[in-house]
Formats: sequence, C-alpha cells, structure tokens
Amino acid sequence: MMALSALLLSFCGFAALSLAMDRHQEDVLGRTLASLPNHLLRAAGTGLLVLALLACMVGKTASVAATDWLGLLTFAALAVAALLSYFPRALPPAAGAALLVAAAASLFAF
Repeated sequence: MMALSALLLSFCGFAALSLAMDRHQEDVLGRTLASLPNHLLRAAGTGLLVLALLACMVGKTASVAATDWLGLLTFAALAVAALLSYFPRALPPAAGAALLVAAAASLFAF
C-alpha cells in the first residue's frame, strides 16, 4: 500500500512542479499565475516528492527505499508528461484524485 501512496504522491508532486511553469500554466489553466502561487506550487511539489520518499522508506532499508523511489518517480513523471501532452486540462483533477487516494492508502497501510 505504501508503494501506491508513494507513486500517487510522486504524481501529485510532479503535477505541482509542472503547474509552476508558465508554459504548462497556459496549456492547463489558459493563463499564467503570479509569482506567489508559482513559489507555493514549487514548495508543494518538492514537499510531495519528499513525502513519497518517506513513504518508500517505511519498512525498508535506505538503499532499497531509494531504488523504489527512483523507479516510482520515473512512472509518475511519465504519467504527468502523458497527461500534459494529450489531456492537459485533466491534470488538476487527476492530481486531486491521486492525492485523495494516496491519503486513503496511507491510512489503510497502518
């Protein structure tokens, strides 16, 4: 369950980091955001990626957790890139749903 949480948290983190970029804001939102929301999105994206690493570390050694995390980051980044390429407006709802499922999966893991 924690691997699922880590994957979904990574997806949300990359979604937040991509929405902090002007280029993707135009595609997804139709406009660019001000400076403060960009900084908040960057901080949220970084925090979510760190939370994904912590989720990978539950019950594993550091080397196995880091390997798992890097593999999950790859799949999450691929999913965000695919959504940005083909269905950019679907990214915010998908990230929101992923965050809810990640929270539920984390609760059920304990």
